[in-house]
Amino acid sequence: MLSSKDFIAIDLSSHDLKIAQLVVSPGKKEILNLVNQSIQDLSEDDVAKSIKQVLKELGIVNPRAIAVIPSFLTITKNIEIPSCDPNEIKEIINLQACRHTPYSREEIIIDYINIGTYKQNYSKVLLVIATRSVIRRQIEILHKAGLNVDRMAFAPEGICNVISKGLRLSSQDSSASIIHVDAAFTDFMITHKDKVIFIRNIPIGVEHLSREREKYEPKFVDEVRKSQEAYTSEDIEKPPVRFFLTGAVDNLGYLTEILNATLNTETEILNYFDYLSASQKAVKMASFSSNRMSFLNASSCLLAHEEVKLDLVPEEIKLEKQLQQRGREVIKAGILVMAAFVLIYCILLIKIYFKGSYLRKLSLQYKSTHKEAQELEANFTKNQIIRDSLSSRGLSLEVLSEFYNALPLDIRVSYIKFDIEGNFSIEGTAETMSTIFSFVDNLGKSSYFKKVETRYTRSRKEKDNNVTDFALSCTLSTKVISQK
Repeated sequence: MLSSKDFIAIDLSSHDLKIAQLVVSPGKKEILNLVNQSIQDLSEDDVAKSIKQVLKELGIVNPRAIAVIPSFLTITKNIEIPSCDPNEIKEIINLQACRHTPYSREEIIIDYINIGTYKQNYSKVLLVIATRSVIRRQIEILHKAGLNVDRMAFAPEGICNVISKGLRLSSQDSSASIIHVDAAFTDFMITHKDKVIFIRNIPIGVEHLSREREKYEPKFVDEVRKSQEAYTSEDIEKPPVRFFLTGAVDNLGYLTEILNATLNTETEILNYFDYLSASQKAVKMASFSSNRMSFLNASSCLLAHEEVKLDLVPEEIKLEKQLQQRGREVIKAGILVMAAFVLIYCILLIKIYFKGSYLRKLSLQYKSTHKEAQELEANFTKNQIIRDSLSSRGLSLEVLSEFYNALPLDIRVSYIKFDIEGNFSIEGTAETMSTIFSFVDNLGKSSYFKKVETRYTRSRKEKDNNVTDFALSCTLSTKVISQK
């Protein structure tokens, strides 16, 4: 999807700088402005300054930029690949690309268009090769102009896409030929199903035909014938049944009759702006220059930006863009996580605030009730203390009474002690040991005493009688302790 408001295409491959501006709005794409300036004999820095000046005059800030690469700066070959798998096709092309050019693999940039499958396991492709130095030069000029290149578009691919859709050629099973005439060159292209499947560049343009018609007209017609023969010999698709002459053709109407006789078919003059969405200002500019140059290269690459496949940007720059994109995504993810934490923190603060407000409201509402509740609780505590005191009244007497009932008559108690924890100690004297054992037995049976133990017994003489001193220990029951 195109997301930037301003989208520009720049063609600086010839003596003229061409800039097309595309404006994107919901449901609509329109060529808003077209500009051309002569850059003949200018240095790279001067060309960059010219681009900056044009963008400033048009009021374009931070646009997405497409560099347009015409066919005469590339080498194109129709080849067959023994595979239908896209990954295998790419690998085979990377290995075999050097066979189709005098340059080494490090000096070229390649891409391709998959034309289709035949013989089940073979694919026909249109191979496009550009020298790295040419691509680098254009990227550096655009960088100096403050532009980051979004892609390096192949002009014939954009032209065939736009013209085919405008003429609805994709609905036809046959091929068609588009002969695009520019200032210094002409592209002979064959399109099939909206794809460019064959390209041959002719180094004759409207400048040659206008300046020396008698010299260049026969050459031009002969080159078109050779291009048609070259396509037929490649056996790529069916021969074209329609020929269209477009571009800077305002003064070239006479060529149709000559081409008709040479190609044995009908050739039509095509005003390409009939098939482009453009403002009146852009159409006026194109019409003013249509007898000496064509804006179809730049315009078509803009309008077909989302559909064309070829991109001649070097792999290292693509990788750099991917890393930058991932970095932006990581930053975006970090911002979203921080925003989520801030949102959660705000939600918690809001909840705490409203709960605090609710608590303060309840506190005010029940302040008087709380005071009454405190008074009631104090009264209840007093009543509980009184009730406990009343319930335990006489308990000590009951314990002593129980102790007295268990005490045999012939035992004298000399010492009784108990503490708040319920420990009970007894010391005394008995006439016989059996009496002591009986006393221990009686205490053990009582519900007021438990763990009755004899600490010691000592026999002695008292007035000619044998007596035994003893000491007992026990604990008061839980019932007694809780009511103390």
